[in-house]
Amino acid sequence: MALPAAVKKLKGTAQPCRTNDFEPTYPADNLPDAPPWLMGPGLAEWNRISGILQKAGVVTDMDFTTLAIYCQMWTDFSKAASGGEPFSAAMVSAMRGYAGELGLTPVSRSKVVANNAKAKGNKFNGF
Repeated sequence: MALPAAVKKLKGTAQPCRTNDFEPTYPADNLPDAPPWLMGPGLAEWNRISGILQKAGVVTDMDFTTLAIYCQMWTDFSKAASGGEPFSAAMVSAMRGYAGELGLTPVSRSKVVANNAKAKGNKFNGF
C-alpha cells in the first residue's frame, strides 16, 4: 500500500528513492464544520474526534469526506447496536478501514511516531 510521504517520514521509513517530491500537501488548519446531513451519534463522533485529529495533523480539509463517511458509518453502527441487530462483516471491515485511515485504532497509531515524541533508550536514534 502506498503511503503519503508525511506518514513515511513520521514512521521513520522515508527513503529519498521512494519519495514523491511532488506529492501535494494541504494545511491542517481549515477543517470545515460537520456536513448538515450528519446527525445523532455520527455528529457526536465528529465533534469528539475532529478537533483532536486536526490538532495532531492527521486530517486536513482534504480529508473532510473520509471523516464524514467514518462518522456516518458510526451512526449506522450505533443504530444497529442499539436495535440489537447483528453487524455485517462488510460493515465492520469498512469501519475498521476508515478508522485505520484516520489513525483511530491502537494498531494504526502505533505505526506513526509523532514529530515531538522522543524515542527512549535507543542508542541509534541519531542515525
